[in-house]
Order: sequence, then C-alpha cells, then structure tokens
Amino acid sequence: MQRDKQNNNLLIKEGWKVLRFWDFQVQNEFGKSLYQILDYIENFEKYENKKIQ
Repeated sequence: MQRDKQNNNLLIKEGWKVLRFWDFQVQNEFGKSLYQILDYIENFEKYENKKIQ
C-alpha cells in the first residue's frame, strides 16, 4: 500500500490522473470498471472542481 501511495504521488506530480482497480474487479466486473473510467473521463471537470473547492 505504501508503494502505491508513492507511485500515485509521483504520477500526480507528473500530471497524470490515477484510477486504481484490483485485478479481480476488472476480471469479474469489467463493465462496471469500464463505466467508472468512462464516467471519470466524461465528468472530468466536475471531479476536478470538487477537488479544488
């Protein structure tokens, strides 16, 4: 978990957006995982504005 946090922080500093999924989530609920990714992309400005406020 600590390594994930470090990697997240590094990626964020480099300008990346990080969405994490467990492998079993993608394997067992591919549609739901895909929906979460597409939802984030479609609502990017809404999510970013929530973080700023």
